[in-house]
Amino acid sequence: DVAKWRKENGLPEKPEGYEIPKVSGIDIAADDPALASFRQIAHGANLSPEQFSKAVEWYGESLRAAQEQRYEADKTAKAATEDELRAEFGGEYRSTMTLTGRFLDAEFGELKGEVLNARLSDGRRLGNVPEIIKHFAKMAAEADGGIGLIRGDATSAKDIESRLAELQS
Repeated sequence: DVAKWRKENGLPEKPEGYEIPKVSGIDIAADDPALASFRQIAHGANLSPEQFSKAVEWYGESLRAAQEQRYEADKTAKAATEDELRAEFGGEYRSTMTLTGRFLDAEFGELKGEVLNARLSDGRRLGNVPEIIKHFAKMAAEADGGIGLIRGDATSAKDIESRLAELQS
């Protein structure tokens, strides 16, 4: 009787029968676990395809808004982190960051981006937390032992020659 009633009222036979609407600015995957769960609930509550679509559109808009907020927060945090690190490292900012980047490449390889993009419980990206970057910089300096400047890895040979000439004068 339920199947007959659903058919007469334009409802899908199974939860998978609900079509996922397109939402501008976001790709809602059909295999999204939250959406799969919602399909089950919607089917059990006999939501019409239109009602289902409206609810999924709301869900997509909410996801898009959250992504935009996260993007803006990340952008702001990145700028603040860079400002703090520039103040901390002064004229050694670029060479310190280069050495730190190379250290992270050596330690994490292809996972470097994943590590820096990992998030703390408060939502901040590790790469946007000054204390984390300072710690990585310290680890890089300890691992390098100052060899980066001698090898020319942390800065260009021209910069070293300029600095030597400045010191000698």
